[in-house]
Order: sequence, then structure tokens, then C-alpha cells
Amino acid sequence: MPFYEGIGLIAEKNAVVIELGSAFTKVGYAGEATPRAILPTPELPLDDEEALYDTLFELIHRVYFKHLLVNPRDRRVVILDPLIGPVSLKRALARVLFQHFEALSVLFAPSVLMPLVTLGRATGLVLDAGREEAVILPVYEGVPVLKAWKATPLAGSKAMQAEVGRLLQACTVKTNDGQIQPVAEAPQAQLADDTIVEDIQIRLCFVTDLERGLQLQKIRKDASQVSGLSSFLKKTVPAVTYPLPAGHTLLYVDGMTRESAAEVMFEPDEDGRTLASLLLDAIIACPIDMRRELVENVVIVGGTSMMVGFKARLFQEIKHLIKEENYYQEKMGVLVDQFKLHVTPTQANFASWTGASIFGATDAISTRSFTREMFLKEKIIPDWSDFRFNQLYVEEKPPT
Repeated sequence: MPFYEGIGLIAEKNAVVIELGSAFTKVGYAGEATPRAILPTPELPLDDEEALYDTLFELIHRVYFKHLLVNPRDRRVVILDPLIGPVSLKRALARVLFQHFEALSVLFAPSVLMPLVTLGRATGLVLDAGREEAVILPVYEGVPVLKAWKATPLAGSKAMQAEVGRLLQACTVKTNDGQIQPVAEAPQAQLADDTIVEDIQIRLCFVTDLERGLQLQKIRKDASQVSGLSSFLKKTVPAVTYPLPAGHTLLYVDGMTRESAAEVMFEPDEDGRTLASLLLDAIIACPIDMRRELVENVVIVGGTSMMVGFKARLFQEIKHLIKEENYYQEKMGVLVDQFKLHVTPTQANFASWTGASIFGATDAISTRSFTREMFLKEKIIPDWSDFRFNQLYVEEKPPT
């Protein structure tokens, strides 16, 4: 239980805060700075309603009775809700919490707003780089600017993980008998395990600067067109060894693999868009009076953003685009030196959870929550995309 609850002086017990991420689920109590537990998110069968219900039931049961050790009937719940997410997941989660665990109430907190709560800001440009994709959304005075929402799967950790796995096939391993073999010819390398590839990605890879990054992208396309290739390769970072689970086998990860794996996150997609261009497009999609305040309040969260060099490279890409592209020069030229990055008070991979923890410790938990009685009566959950919960639409709807 939370730290100050044992004395019994608090009338209402702290709410349970759950962030269901694409890679990891963070759980803990409202009012605390960090999650009590971070566990892998299971594969969610969104197309099968009953299978989804069963999967979520097992996950929430483990959260309550293994990690938090509390009675679910005594607690309100705060769920981080992605604005553009599957409604079926939200509906199944509400069914599990209300019908089976009989939670008192559920508050769906917009995940894109929560990093700003940790900073005490109402306006900012939020970039959430997760496993599946990177999402960009401006927020002005607490209101998300939905028309400026942008997302790309190339800047997600999953895309880079696939690139790391491909590059590792060109590396070598040292077997138990001292022989050096290519990874492709060494079955004991066991690189098919995604956990190993992900660990190599986190521990050994990094994001290089813009100048070397552009050279690496040219090498990936056609190395013969790159001048001074030999001298460029000599300046790369040194190779390192990574111990594999199979006995005493060592994997030699060369410097090029460590440095170039992250380039997939900054290369243009099929439409010529990059992470930097999407961020600028999101700002341009907002009214001109908002733009200066947005560029001065950039917030970057998500596990992928914790890679060494990620944030510095992103800002280099932004300034390069503004100076080199006429379109961005015209729209954003006067703001090129105004970009400022907020540093969240907690680690970027659970900054959204911490914001929800703070939000769940305020009066909002009682005034904005959706109670179990309301759910059992209506059998629906509030959602911004549902006109039944849009008060403006209900008031202006013409009589039938």
C-alpha cells in the first residue's frame, strides 16, 4: 500500500494507476512518483472480443493480487487512455474492471496530457516514442489539437529492433572451441530470440549526429557513391562483445551496426516524411498564434526517446529541415532558434504514468470518474469520439 496510508487518517484510499503500453504495462498508486511494477504487456487479440477479455482479466488479476496486493473493490482506478486507440480495448478493460473486479470507478486520463501534468504546464508539443510508433500531438491550454495529430511507425522501437536483427547477421561469433564464425553459420548464436536483439539494441546501440547519420544513410543505399568511405569507417566506434546464452559464445557487434541501426528512425518513409518533418507539420497545422508557445514547450517521452543521442539528433534534424527546405523556411523560419525541450522529473519511459499518478491524487478522481453504477446501468463508456458524450453535439442536434 502507499507510504502514508497505514495510519488510517486518509478517508479514501489511493487509486490504482495503470498504463497499458504496447511493450510494457506500468502499475502503481496515485500520489507516488514511480510505478510499483513494470511488466511485459501480453499480445492483445483486438479482433476477438472474448479472447481479449480473457487476456485482460489475467493481466489485471496479476496486477491486483501479485504486484499490488490490494482488494480491487476498495480502489478507484486511473487508466491512461490513448486518444487514437482501439475502442474495443477500452470497452473490454472497463468490463473486466467493473463486472469482475467490481472497481469503484474508472478515470480514463488522456495519455498525451499526462507528461504535461508532471511539468505543471497546460501547453506543449508532446512526442511519445514507443515501441510500435511515435505519436506527435500539440496540446494548448489543456486541449489536444486533434487535427495536428501525427504518427509514424518508423520511429518506433519495433522498427529499429528489426533493423538491429538484420545488421547482426553480418557480425561474427566466437564459439566455445575458439573459432570465429559468421552469425549466419553459427546456429548457437540464437539471434532469433527477440529478447536478445532488444537487449543488444538497448545496451549497445546509439543515435549518431546528423552529419554522420546522412553519410550512413547514403552507405545503406549505395556505398559506391560515398566518397572517403574508408576514412569514414575508420572513425566509427569500436566493436564490443556481447555474451550469448549458449555456453560461452561471444557475439562481436561491430561499430557500424551499433551506430547505423538507429538510422531507420530518421530515414524518410514512402511518402518522404521523417520524424522531424512530422513534428514540424504538427506545429504548422496549428493556428499561427499557438506556434511560438508550442516550440518553446516540447516534451519528449517514451522508452525509445531514452536512446543515447535521440533528442539531440531530432533537434538537429528539425533545424536542418527549416534551413534547407523552402516550405519550412517560410512557415517556421522565425522560430528556428526558439525550440526548447522540457526535461521531465521522472524517466521518459514512465513520465506519462507519473503524470496520471499526480492527476489521480487530485479532486479529478472523484469529479471525472466513471462509476460502476453508471456502467452497469448504461453498459457504455465515455469516449470523445462518441456523440452521445459530446454535450455540444447533443445541445445543437436538430429535432427529429
